[in-house]
Amino acid sequence: MSDSMQHPGTTNPNGLPIVHRPCPEWCQLPTGHDWDSEELGGLIEVRGHGLTIGDVGGDAGASVSIQNLERSTVGDASTFTPVTIMVDTRPSDTDLPVQAQELAGLLVLAAHRVEAISGHEATK
Repeated sequence: MSDSMQHPGTTNPNGLPIVHRPCPEWCQLPTGHDWDSEELGGLIEVRGHGLTIGDVGGDAGASVSIQNLERSTVGDASTFTPVTIMVDTRPSDTDLPVQAQELAGLLVLAAHRVEAISGHEATK
């Protein structure tokens, strides 16, 4: 267990340490948001980073976002998974193909954003 997990005021409600380092510049979550979960019995802390690209109109309730996961062995530097594109849909009475053009447009925007992020990170 990390030292930050043992001292009150330095952990989130899940008992995971509060993060004091920045997110990727594209992450829309608050800077330094908390860890989401643990792996390997608490030896690895995990937090997700995300950005909503857009929502499909109508009752389809679909959205397109990009995300990746940050993992850190307690006390060490982080590693990041590749940025991926996610499509989230909620059950509705509307058939999603009705909004297929809008969804396709959002997927193209997401693909361009991931390419830009990947190209930017490769030049660091």
